[in-house]
Amino acid sequence: MSIRVCSFYVIFIVLAFLGCSPESDDQEKKSSQEIVTDAKKQLGGVYRIPLDWEPTTLDPPYIEDDFGISIAHQIYDGLVQYGPYLNVLPAVARDWQIEKQGRILRFYLRQEATFHDGEPVTAGDAVFSLQRLFRIDPAPSILSHLLYIAGSKEYRAEETDTISGLKAVNDHELEIELVEPYAPFLGALAMYQAAIVPEHIARTQEDSFSASPVGSGPFKFAAWEQDRLIRLERYPLYYAGPSYLDSVEYHIYPGAQRSRVLEDFESGLLEEMPVFGQARTSLAEKEDLHWVHRPSLSLLFYGINTEHPLLHDSRLRRALSLAINRDELLTEVYDNQFEAAYTVLPPGMPAHSRDVQEVKEDLALAKELVSQVAGAGPSAPINVEIVSASQSAFAQAEFKLIQERWASIGVDTSIRYITDWNKFEHYLQSDSMQIFRYSWTADMPDPDNFLRPLFGSSSSVNFGGYSNKAVDALLAEAAATVDEIRRAGLYQRIEKKVMEEYPIIPLFYLSIDRVYQPWVNGISSSPLGWQAVRLHRTWLDSAVPH
Repeated sequence: MSIRVCSFYVIFIVLAFLGCSPESDDQEKKSSQEIVTDAKKQLGGVYRIPLDWEPTTLDPPYIEDDFGISIAHQIYDGLVQYGPYLNVLPAVARDWQIEKQGRILRFYLRQEATFHDGEPVTAGDAVFSLQRLFRIDPAPSILSHLLYIAGSKEYRAEETDTISGLKAVNDHELEIELVEPYAPFLGALAMYQAAIVPEHIARTQEDSFSASPVGSGPFKFAAWEQDRLIRLERYPLYYAGPSYLDSVEYHIYPGAQRSRVLEDFESGLLEEMPVFGQARTSLAEKEDLHWVHRPSLSLLFYGINTEHPLLHDSRLRRALSLAINRDELLTEVYDNQFEAAYTVLPPGMPAHSRDVQEVKEDLALAKELVSQVAGAGPSAPINVEIVSASQSAFAQAEFKLIQERWASIGVDTSIRYITDWNKFEHYLQSDSMQIFRYSWTADMPDPDNFLRPLFGSSSSVNFGGYSNKAVDALLAEAAATVDEIRRAGLYQRIEKKVMEEYPIIPLFYLSIDRVYQPWVNGISSSPLGWQAVRLHRTWLDSAVPH
């Protein structure tokens, strides 16, 4: 088996463990000063973004949807953050150093960093924010990385009251001790779940914090109108300089109402929108729009409840995958906007490999497998249900094609739409759920961030109930492996084992496709998805019609 490791990932690991150099911090300050002194940039204005669903919470450790993640990136800062090329850059920590061959990480916090209530951000707040992640149920995806902190396993098991490896040396110096060197650890601290929250508020107001959050980012929370709007306002004391925008409004369109979003964008009521299928054609003749298209570390797939009696047999799950012509799907429904997926890890993700066995369309074999499964049980026809949170025209066209394909191999398919995100995720955890439509975007450029959440037997988002002791053991081994070549090989072995059992059906790798109004400037993008983009340096010119 050949191993392909992306070069940027190796560079990412090396830079992470070298720590932040003074030159990188100076360059960041220089860039900020250049922006501030550029007279062309306009202050003020409201930036409006569509959300397909309402977030379930705005408390970072509990956020599991892209909609909450997008808002969290505006409200909160962590110790460090990802740069445009996924390198680790300073955030609340102005600098850091690595000691004891990678076992000690020492962070120096900015003295000018404050929370939105005006209180300073301290190392004690950072300790509190990281420590609270260990006793949250269900466990957040970042936890597997944080368990390398000395004393963290004992704290999670409630054997101790503190984590020995987390120390606030003083108000502006934080020391983290690891049980062993762990290369991805610094990058994990750039995940939104590691955001620093104010202990004096989050500890005493935990029940209300999720709907009325306080952070130290460029925008502060202002209002939440259920199923309609979430509004943020500029935080004037932000340590990196106040944002140009007065406020950011997230307009909620429950159930991915693409036609409404397009109509509002064309009417100038939104500053940006995602672009899918025919929306590109509709907007193609409009002049001066800004278009962004780039690959992202994400996958759209059908997850399968492997514990459901009807789908417990992996032969049927394999048949459903074999019956799908992904190229046909992408051409007829998505205008070839995306890339067909036959593996879990997307291109650009470390350990992605074309050498993992790719399962292409094979209707003859699919029919034979269905016949074998039907022959082993009752003679009644096979009926399956797909549940979807999206009822967009694209999703409906996709399901129509899937229904035709699966009918051709003897499987009838019904579609259930649950457009309320809370109710949708609740249904995913019910025994009656069979197949669900879902997308996954990496929070950090590490294969563990894909394979452990989706297939780890103890993961809270392993909705299909997939469990394989060998996979769990390999996940643990890979997480503890520092050598990147060997580590990539382990993740490829995990992916191969998983895909032999078909707990999911990969459909296509998503890309970032957004369109922006002519008056929008300072656009940025991230391979981690649109939800990872910060609006701190976005601005609107004088042509804005509102």
